[in-house]
Amino acid sequence: MKIVLTKTPKVQGLLTKDMLHLRRFKRIIASYIFLFTIAAILLFITDRSIWLTCLLPIIITVGAGIFALSSFSYDENTKIDMYVKSLPLTVKEIIGAKYVFVIFLTIIGTVVGLLLTAIIFTFFIRTTISSDHFEILIISIAGTFCVSLLEAIQIPCIYKFGAEKANMQIYSIIVVLVIVLVLLVGGIFYWIELLSLSRIGIESLLPILLIGLIAIAYNVSYKVSCRLYEKQE
Repeated sequence: MKIVLTKTPKVQGLLTKDMLHLRRFKRIIASYIFLFTIAAILLFITDRSIWLTCLLPIIITVGAGIFALSSFSYDENTKIDMYVKSLPLTVKEIIGAKYVFVIFLTIIGTVVGLLLTAIIFTFFIRTTISSDHFEILIISIAGTFCVSLLEAIQIPCIYKFGAEKANMQIYSIIVVLVIVLVLLVGGIFYWIELLSLSRIGIESLLPILLIGLIAIAYNVSYKVSCRLYEKQE
């Protein structure tokens, strides 16, 4: 089954290449999703804890991001980029295809994680729609934001240093990013409590804010990647 993500045939060809690369990991991907889903169910049955279930969308999204970024290592190892550069493609089309592929898999990971969480809640936890479900949605979007931000940082690093070196650089970036996010989130909730602001109203706006920040991060990342790729030619 061919997945069409763009009406531009040349760009769709690049996307098909990455999709075919992804098929090599279909058993690993299926096992990854299955194991964490079973772990979430077993943890609830034995400990009556739903924390892993709540984090399942983030775990699946992280896995989707890892598999998406693995296409860069594949391209580097096979030297296929030399062939791609010889094709009648612009820099924006080449880089854009990569971003479409990464963003598509990240969204799919989030959706699959949310669907699995909904199924677990329906058949095992058996709760009705409540504020807990809204909090899980916020957690999922926040997790997607973190994964997307890491991708937005790592992709330009790959074009600057190469896939292997960028993987080493990203660990230090993750540490800094986690510290910043913890301080930021902690600061937001501190001021909410201090100023007695409506937490429900702010939480309602948080998904919109995070989605907007994701769009900005990808846009900046895309432009930086295009410039770095142009310098390689």
